[in-house]
Amino acid sequence: MEEELQDFCEAHRGAPANRIIQDALRAFIDERLRAEPELRKRFEEARSKRLARAGENVTVLKTGK
Repeated sequence: MEEELQDFCEAHRGAPANRIIQDALRAFIDERLRAEPELRKRFEEARSKRLARAGENVTVLKTGK
């Protein structure tokens, strides 16, 4: 599979592997969320919870100045 990814990246005008993987994952997620309404609902709930927690664990360090 790794060799096929390298070949695809080369064929795709030298696109970096991480971009190819991100694009593929985005397409997979979008397709599954469209096909499965209950999955979409759980996804949106999980995403909302994660975004609400963003910044909760930030620690401010003094610089000593």
